[in-house]
Amino acid sequence: MEITILGPVRVVSDDGPVSVGGLRQRTLLGLLSAVGESGISIFRLVEEIWAGSPPYGAEPTVRTYITRLRKIIDADPLEPSLITGGRDGYRLDTTRVGVDRVRFERLVSDGQRQSDPRRRARILEQALAVWQGPAFSDTSPGALLLAEATRLDQLRLSAAEQMARAELDCGRHREVIPALERLVNDQPWHEGLWSLLVLALYRAKRQAEALRTLQSFRDRLRQELGLEPSRDLLALEHDILVQESALDWRPSLEGGPAISVRSISEEVSQRSLTRPQHASQSLESGRRALAQGSYSQAVDRFARGLAVLDSSQGLFERQLACDLLLGTAEAHLLDRNLEAARNAAFAAADVARRMGSAARLGQAAVWATYVNTVGRVDPLAAGLCEEALEALGESEPALRARVLAGVADYQGFGLGEGRDAIVTSRQALRLAQDSGDDVAIGRCLFVHAEALGWSESAAERLLLAEPLLRLGRRTGDRRLEADGLHVRALARLALGDLQGFDADRANLERTAEGTGYWYAEIFLPLWRAMRYMMEGQLEAVEPLVHELLARATDEPNIQNLAAGQLFFIKWEQGELNQLLPVLTQITTSEPGVPAFVAGLALACVETGDTGEATRMLEAVTADGLEGVARDLTWTTTLCLWTEVAVALGHRHAAGVLLRHLGGYSRQVAVLAKGIACLGSFDRYLGMLHGLTGDEEAARESFEVALQIDRRLRSTPLLARTQLEYGRFLARSGSAADRELGWQLLAEAGSAVDHQGRGYAIRAARAAVSTR
Repeated sequence: MEITILGPVRVVSDDGPVSVGGLRQRTLLGLLSAVGESGISIFRLVEEIWAGSPPYGAEPTVRTYITRLRKIIDADPLEPSLITGGRDGYRLDTTRVGVDRVRFERLVSDGQRQSDPRRRARILEQALAVWQGPAFSDTSPGALLLAEATRLDQLRLSAAEQMARAELDCGRHREVIPALERLVNDQPWHEGLWSLLVLALYRAKRQAEALRTLQSFRDRLRQELGLEPSRDLLALEHDILVQESALDWRPSLEGGPAISVRSISEEVSQRSLTRPQHASQSLESGRRALAQGSYSQAVDRFARGLAVLDSSQGLFERQLACDLLLGTAEAHLLDRNLEAARNAAFAAADVARRMGSAARLGQAAVWATYVNTVGRVDPLAAGLCEEALEALGESEPALRARVLAGVADYQGFGLGEGRDAIVTSRQALRLAQDSGDDVAIGRCLFVHAEALGWSESAAERLLLAEPLLRLGRRTGDRRLEADGLHVRALARLALGDLQGFDADRANLERTAEGTGYWYAEIFLPLWRAMRYMMEGQLEAVEPLVHELLARATDEPNIQNLAAGQLFFIKWEQGELNQLLPVLTQITTSEPGVPAFVAGLALACVETGDTGEATRMLEAVTADGLEGVARDLTWTTTLCLWTEVAVALGHRHAAGVLLRHLGGYSRQVAVLAKGIACLGSFDRYLGMLHGLTGDEEAARESFEVALQIDRRLRSTPLLARTQLEYGRFLARSGSAADRELGWQLLAEAGSAVDHQGRGYAIRAARAAVSTR
């Protein structure tokens, strides 16, 4: 089943076209297909269908149309309808039905990301082939459909121009001329298309015709619009007259960026341009490289513009300098050079202050706080955000939302103030949603989910993932889609849905492929390693940790994730003693990451230094853990301190930990974005209840833990619960309980992992051998 709107509005089943109904019903289907899963209210539908003059009874009439459409497009009556919703809004589930608009936008996005011009041309050609005529051509369009038709037509024109440019980059000069002639006939004032046609004619050895074509366009501009051609076009004319060698076709390097017409024009004509003009061209060129995913090339283009510009000479020059620096910051972020991005953002902020631009100051604050390091305080970034919000006042709600998202991210990651981060990120999300800006909404949805990452709110994170996924798919933004899969995967695992986690992990791998989105890519080896640990395949984990470290470069968050995962491998292998020197050093170098302190204390227990472990435990629980950061390492810290407290038999610490862990009951301990999965939190609750003497609560928690860990189908995790429950029961006063306890210990000890070296399996075997 497919719905087409790029031409007449049609429904096409496997058996052929299906009648949609009359004009208004086609308009309704066009509206639902245009907005997709973002939805549209019944009031807006009425307004659009009757062009602002609805008759009495319009609302129930629309509901009747919707009922008819459901009968037409719902292939299986037993499945949920493809059209959902009610008074608060109707939505078309574009994940279950094909819509040509979605396919077109996805192909355009895929094509733009291709560095090979042959692949880019082929994919863009496929995108343009989706069109069957003007969008919504047989509907009665209101304001929304007219705006959407205009947007789609502009995107089609852009795709056609990019395809022609790619064909030229492939050396298909003669073949592309007829298509370009049709395009300039349809778009008689589009200088970019005329430039491409002139260059194609020149390269096809039709120099005289190229000059006549250019002269004809120049005359029409002057006579009909009273305009002069741009410097780019004049430079192209000059270069043709002198037969400038830079205009000659050169094949692009294999897999490298294609040589574009505009970049040739920039290189050849820069001699005749003023410094601001050259900088302006560099800015445009850098932005195109950003859009195409060529981040290092974008950095280079922005740097060229900055090199020729004197930002002290006037307002226009300062604006250019600021925009070039903002582009540099964004390009560095996407290219994973975080320190360079931060420096460029602060440099842009300095220029924005001098020119009094609140909007540019806000944008600088966005890039300065886009990625924050766990446990690293950055007062300059925090101050910049405060300054930007004050400067913006009540203006630019979408930009203010993005700045607030940066504040929330910094509160949660840098300061470890997770409670404040949740409040701020929720405020940012509301502001973004009110603004209706897709970029702001996507950013704020993800940051709010991240802010909730330390809390018990796995169910809320799961809910946030869905609109993030829908937004990514609707806009064709695969990075947003990857963020949605990232959030949903971790939330699903935290709620015990291992199958859902594995499905999202596989989808994330496919989505991240080819996007150059490093934030998604770093979690693929991390999560593969976590799954190997859950399966007991310890020998497969360390190579993935080293792969993660190879991607880390100078990014401390990734380095800390890899270090944390290495800790859990060594713990499972019984080799924490090897990490004592490293843990001692890292607790000094990363004092803002309390999980490393807890890890050091557990290593002290494992190596017999119980005195030092006791000192550390009592120091951290003295204030009821209020001094411990609420960040993504919070649950890791709680689990590790629980292991320490139980090993030391420290009842006071157990009571403190119980107060914080109780809210995680019936959830799975997925630690620090997926460095490890320790199974059910209820195992830890059972251990703590047992230590504090509440035997009934301990039994209830252990029974819940057994159910959850069996559902996870992880032999090592189930063995851990059997070990702790067995130890608890073996100390019981009841003979039947003691016998059940020894039975659980025997079951844990008889479990076989791939190496026979799992922590719980070893401990259970040792316990049984002493009976």
